[in-house]
Amino acid sequence: MATNPQPTNLPAGPQPTRLFRNGNSQAVRIPRAFAFESDKIQVEIERQGDALIIRRAKRRLNGLGAAFRELGPYFEDFGREQPPMETRDWESTDRKR
Repeated sequence: MATNPQPTNLPAGPQPTRLFRNGNSQAVRIPRAFAFESDKIQVEIERQGDALIIRRAKRRLNGLGAAFRELGPYFEDFGREQPPMETRDWESTDRKR
């Protein structure tokens, strides 16, 4: 997994910016010094008090289960020898500790 290095040329302290309308949404202009490296990444936004936190969205594993199911029986048996299941008497008081 690639790491996301922090920019080293960030200005000190808060920087002024502006809000504007984009259709029915309110948008914020992100100064160049704070810009993400690409316009094609997804971000998430969260409100904390009077602050808005914008960060790169975490990768979701949606669809991973379906992808594994498509592998079918080949994947289920690939490289694994399972020992026989052990039977236990859970009612017995003579268990090893």
